[in-house]
Amino acid sequence: MVELRRTRSGSFREQEMHTLHDVQDACSSAKKGNLTGLASMILSVDAAVPDLPTVIIRDTAIDAICHGATLAGVGVIKCDEFKKDQVVAVLSQKKEFVCLGKAIVTSNSFKPGDTGLVIRPTTVFMQPGTYARGWEKTVKVKDPDKKPKKIPIKEIPLKKYPSNR
Repeated sequence: MVELRRTRSGSFREQEMHTLHDVQDACSSAKKGNLTGLASMILSVDAAVPDLPTVIIRDTAIDAICHGATLAGVGVIKCDEFKKDQVVAVLSQKKEFVCLGKAIVTSNSFKPGDTGLVIRPTTVFMQPGTYARGWEKTVKVKDPDKKPKKIPIKEIPLKKYPSNR
């Protein structure tokens, strides 16, 4: 073999590819203040997964997902059809790529807004704090005089344990 030429990789075709020299030139221009060349070469993360089913989630669920929480049906606004254990792309209402996740159930087994866990995040791309937190950290504490109540975790004093070093 004298030469090997890649004409396609996944959903990307040769017409959409750039040479390393093109990328280097665009980087040099960007350092000088001209970002147009480099910006035209950079694709969004969701462009890499165009064939995956999508799940659109509520803004209030995004920060919990960014902290590793499993997505419940109440956080889902709408979704494409998917099977159990299938990889799905989770997007915000603005079509921002939040994460890749693995379906815990089929899309036919729940309706958006239902209770129950539906998607387990596998790779989170959005930074925590990008969206306001729509959840509250609380723990149930039994009060001997009253019913159990919820107290924010930050108000509970932490015990200090000696270091193992």
